[in-house]
Amino acid sequence: MKVKTPLSSLTLVIALVANPAFAVGYGSLNSTDKDNELNFEINVDGIQNPYQIAFIPFAGDGVVSKTVINNLNHTELKTTSQNLPQHAHSSAQISQNLPHWQNAGFNYVVVGHTQNVKAGKIAIVFEVIEVATGRVVQGLQTQYSDNNPNALRHTAHVISDKIYEIITGEPGDFTGRIAYIEETGDPRNKTSALKVMDADGQNVRTLFSTKGSIFSPAWSPDGQRIAYSVQKPNGLPVIYLQNANSGGNGQIITPFRGNNLGASFSPDGSSILFSGSHENNDPSIYELHIASGQLKRLTNMIGAENSPQYTPDGRSFIFTADNGTRTPRPYRHNMNTGQTVAIGGAGASPKISPDGSKIAYVLGRHLVITGVGTIDTTGIDESASFSPNGNRIVYASYKGGRGQMTIRSLKTGQAFTLQTQGRVREPTWSRGGAN
Repeated sequence: MKVKTPLSSLTLVIALVANPAFAVGYGSLNSTDKDNELNFEINVDGIQNPYQIAFIPFAGDGVVSKTVINNLNHTELKTTSQNLPQHAHSSAQISQNLPHWQNAGFNYVVVGHTQNVKAGKIAIVFEVIEVATGRVVQGLQTQYSDNNPNALRHTAHVISDKIYEIITGEPGDFTGRIAYIEETGDPRNKTSALKVMDADGQNVRTLFSTKGSIFSPAWSPDGQRIAYSVQKPNGLPVIYLQNANSGGNGQIITPFRGNNLGASFSPDGSSILFSGSHENNDPSIYELHIASGQLKRLTNMIGAENSPQYTPDGRSFIFTADNGTRTPRPYRHNMNTGQTVAIGGAGASPKISPDGSKIAYVLGRHLVITGVGTIDTTGIDESASFSPNGNRIVYASYKGGRGQMTIRSLKTGQAFTLQTQGRVREPTWSRGGAN
């Protein structure tokens, strides 16, 4: 089901990369540079009501409704609970006043209530009503939750995902979590922390903290583990594996003398790719089977190879290399044939969208997203990361001498900043996993 544009007049100015063949799944990928960018303007006419969704706070609820409304408002589905024609809690009540809702210009109404099911447990029952017809889309929905603030917040994200999918036909991205690095203190004697937060910036937790540097956090496909590199003072970086739901020290999985950076999990979670320099001074890409410790070297180009990431099907991976030119550019390596091909012009730190259709990479102070456009940033960090459905990205940049984390919609261009305490680096979005 497609969503109507919520704004009466939406103007979006972006710089498109002209060649969408840069997507990972399709043939050889061509270079993109300033000459291949196309600036254009889109004007979209829509309804006058700036809100698409009327959300009537669930009866008996003090936590979930507010979180769901906030989540949806960070997407193209603009939502309000203010100045509504009525405060109903069932589709039957809405149907009795359907003409009033149609005249108000909303596309959908969300209604519901909470009810106790047993000690410490509640059920949240809700409906999504299409205003034009009065029908309940996909019927009555029920979500169960423990009755405590953390569990209710997670349930609110699950409900947000469901509402988004009911209306747009695409999975939501609200249950995915964001891992990031936060640095405090003098840069010469800094403390680095690996932190995790919900996608709305709430529920921040520190998983690991150390003197020195942390690099390149990467989520396992199930969202239960994080791999990251740690470089302590006077040491070389090694890769740790950490439970994403608990703190403490992780397990060192690359005890190799040299630089061990840029981990990426295979789609089945059994292996990681990383950039290692233990065999020579020029880092190459290796694959490590986590359970057995079996190590395989995959690349051997001139110069340094960094930032590997598996494609969604696991048949190839992308990475950055300068190949002796001192100008980094993205490459793709086929795991079956061993063939390595360049997939674009200059650029660093490539990241693939979950469906493999887009790549985000850093080019100067720009964040380039193939098939979508370029984003001007101030001091863009080493990488960006796609949300679970690929409709949003998170990245770190610098403004006013400090780092900030930004989430931006690739559909609307809307962006919001997540508040953090120190210098923020390398945020990465999980595909799922329990909070």
